[in-house]
Amino acid sequence: MPSRMRHQRESSWFPVTTLCFAGLLVIVLLALFFLSNQTPFWRAFLTLLAAAVATGVLVRKSDQHHTETLSRQRQDAMEQTAAALEELKLVKASASQAKMALTKMRDGVVVLSPKSEILLINPWARRLLTLSPETSFQNRTFREVVRVPELTQAVNATLAGQTPQKVLVEIVDGVVTRPVKVRVDRITSDIDSNVLMILRDETEAQQIE
Repeated sequence: MPSRMRHQRESSWFPVTTLCFAGLLVIVLLALFFLSNQTPFWRAFLTLLAAAVATGVLVRKSDQHHTETLSRQRQDAMEQTAAALEELKLVKASASQAKMALTKMRDGVVVLSPKSEILLINPWARRLLTLSPETSFQNRTFREVVRVPELTQAVNATLAGQTPQKVLVEIVDGVVTRPVKVRVDRITSDIDSNVLMILRDETEAQQIE
């Protein structure tokens, strides 16, 4: 940014310098012309004075124009920076809200990479899959962490393009066997899309039936 601003200042002074040089050249040429033609002093003086004033006016106008241009560029840059910061704040706020929502959800949510690495897992998914609530599973493969063959097969089928996958598994948690309905699908239709797994405890639903 400093080098860019310095370049703008240098480029803005270039026309001013050119005008000054051109004006001085005109004055010198006029002086030589008057001397060679023996023009009366008062006429030569007034002509040279007019040329000098005209040059000064042009230089001032050019300098003012470039100063205003540079000021507008600085203002635009400041506004763009402010807009970018505001957008970043909104993105961070949205991410924070989404994370809070996932934490409070009564469904388990697991997001996997195209290589079956765990990118995100919420507390309810940890509970349904009988995983430690404190251990970090970031970037570990799903097969390495979850030893449920039906879920591993569903993930592999989804990664192979067979979507969506729906399975009902029974997961043993100590002395309790919990029925869990699972849906596995790609987040987008892209071949390298991440995978979304939704888990729901079906204990109450089966008891009602």
